[in-house]
Amino acid sequence: MTPIVVHGSLTPISPTPPTGKRSHHETLTKEMSMKLSLTLPLSALLLFSLSQHAGAQDHLSSTMTQPPTVRYVKLTVKSLKLWPVKVSGKCWDPCFGKRYPMPTRDSNKKYTDYFKHKTFQQACSGRKAPDPYVQIKIGRYEVFTTAKQNNQCQSRFNVGHVFRVGQNDALNVSVYDHDTVLNKHDIIGKWKGSVLPPQLLAGGTFTLKRFGQVEELVLESTPITSPAPSCEGVYQVRIAEYNVNAKKENGKSWDRGLKRFSRPDVLIELKIGNNTLTTPKIQDKTQFVFLSGQKTIPIKKRSSVSLTVYDKDMFGRKETIGQTAMVDVCKMINAKGLYTFTSFGQVNKVVILFRKMK
Repeated sequence: MTPIVVHGSLTPISPTPPTGKRSHHETLTKEMSMKLSLTLPLSALLLFSLSQHAGAQDHLSSTMTQPPTVRYVKLTVKSLKLWPVKVSGKCWDPCFGKRYPMPTRDSNKKYTDYFKHKTFQQACSGRKAPDPYVQIKIGRYEVFTTAKQNNQCQSRFNVGHVFRVGQNDALNVSVYDHDTVLNKHDIIGKWKGSVLPPQLLAGGTFTLKRFGQVEELVLESTPITSPAPSCEGVYQVRIAEYNVNAKKENGKSWDRGLKRFSRPDVLIELKIGNNTLTTPKIQDKTQFVFLSGQKTIPIKKRSSVSLTVYDKDMFGRKETIGQTAMVDVCKMINAKGLYTFTSFGQVNKVVILFRKMK
């Protein structure tokens, strides 16, 4: 079956340009729109329709109601093509103040055509070229960051990550230039979608075009069969988020200090059967989202669960902020792969994620 290509226009989030008078190149860059090219089989395309919104943006809308379950997809970062200089015209990495005149960016041009310009080739070569890496976030808790590619305008990554995808999750993509010396990571481009591209769930290759100083980013999605409904098995378990009260029940501060220094230094312990998952200590924060730190845990029916949230001081002493328990872990594992403990002690909530492994 011949694949169908759908083109839609989306507004990119570009790096903030420097103050002062804009050059002709900067003005053209700001006015450029980004194109999202989607390639998917006809059978998958029939599930979606394109509708105009405010006469400016094309949005993908589903013609069928998605089941209220979580899916798992492997998302692979395939390749990346970048504009070799910043919006200001400066090199991504130090080039001793030298500027390289660039050809006009043109959505009708092929990327290889730009290399016919000598200054484009020069800006893309050597240490002055960007050291890009890609960060992909789906929903609130799922994030993946590639390793950096040194001195590359064109990069082939071919690295993937399995994402837990919810029905209402959005896709956010960021491309950065890594700076080892100053540990400063410049934003090359950011893409933010209010909905997931349809073939992210259906499977296929799709291309994000012209956002910030990114010319093209190619991604590939592979759906993963849902795990069996049985509770027992081996899981990757992660404490994803917490929210606690800033003061104790008696109104006193958790720690000595002014303002934020009086807030608790939170550490969480989750015990499932004989296995314990412990978060790193988060200083002076009443709420926090963990994007890593999962542990592989074998789970059986009727395994007991206990959850304790501590304030841990600099001397290692722990004071309980809240503690709760559950008799059967299977009651926590549901179609969403997510469970939220709420309102125990001075804890407002703790979110736990479960991902069953094959």
